[in-house]
Amino acid sequence: MLVTLQTQLDEYRRRITEAFRQHPDHDVFGSLPGAKATLGPRLLAEVGGVREEYPDADALLCQAGVSPVSYQSGKVNKCRLRRACNKVLRATVHLWANSSRRTCEWAQAYYKHKRSEGQSHASALRCLGKRWLKILWRLWQNGEAYDETKYLAQLQKRGSLTWTKLKAAPTV
Repeated sequence: MLVTLQTQLDEYRRRITEAFRQHPDHDVFGSLPGAKATLGPRLLAEVGGVREEYPDADALLCQAGVSPVSYQSGKVNKCRLRRACNKVLRATVHLWANSSRRTCEWAQAYYKHKRSEGQSHASALRCLGKRWLKILWRLWQNGEAYDETKYLAQLQKRGSLTWTKLKAAPTV
């Protein structure tokens, strides 16, 4: 029974990989560090192909659950995790953000900075995921593949804190 199940799973993976390769947005989602062939199809499936569904990056961030929700009651003003979102997309972004830290230096530097600010692992990954989704939304709207050199040049041009942390980090 397990051999049959494994055969079926292998066939599903093959079909998913083939469908992902043939999709018009393959180059966009397939170029993302940490996503590539494993999480790329899952991200594409959750985001979909209708660009009008997300008129701006904030709409995508809210749908993915990475933007916090603020609430106020009397003198109390707090933020909490967004519950009304696509939970599969949120989990996928969480996995993607964590995976991107292994292949992308600026993502690791950004994560370490958030952790040094006292944020938890999950919170730092949500912040990193938020950053990645903004990048993804722009790439998706323009139909471009991710180019790390272009992104690093933009970080340097703006004098970003991430760029500063990246350049201050010792190279191993």
